[in-house]
Amino acid sequence: MATLEEEGRTHDFRSLVDENLSQRVAELLTKAGHDAVHVRDLQATSAPDTMVMSLAVAEQRVIVSADTDFGFLSAEFLESVRGAFLLTWSGTGGVGAGRPPLGA
Repeated sequence: MATLEEEGRTHDFRSLVDENLSQRVAELLTKAGHDAVHVRDLQATSAPDTMVMSLAVAEQRVIVSADTDFGFLSAEFLESVRGAFLLTWSGTGGVGAGRPPLGA
C-alpha cells in the first residue's frame, strides 16, 4: 500500500492521539503520511479530557482515543470539533482486555 506522500498527497488526516494509546500509534500514523501527534508531544500528559479536546479543536485535529468520555465531550464542543475516533475491542474486561496496547 502506497503512503499518501507516494500518491502525491500529504496530511489528509490531522490527529491527536490520547494518552491511553501508545505513542507508537502517532508514529505509525505519521509514517503513513498523516499529521499525527501524541498528547505527550504537546506536554499534555495527564491533562483533563476537556483540555485535550480544546487542544484538538485549536489545532483542528481529530482525537484518537480509547476513552469513551470523548463521545460525551464532543457534544459540548459540537460547533468546533473535527471529530473523534473511539478505539474499542469486543470481549469482556474493558478496552483491550487481554491484548497488548495498540501500537506496542
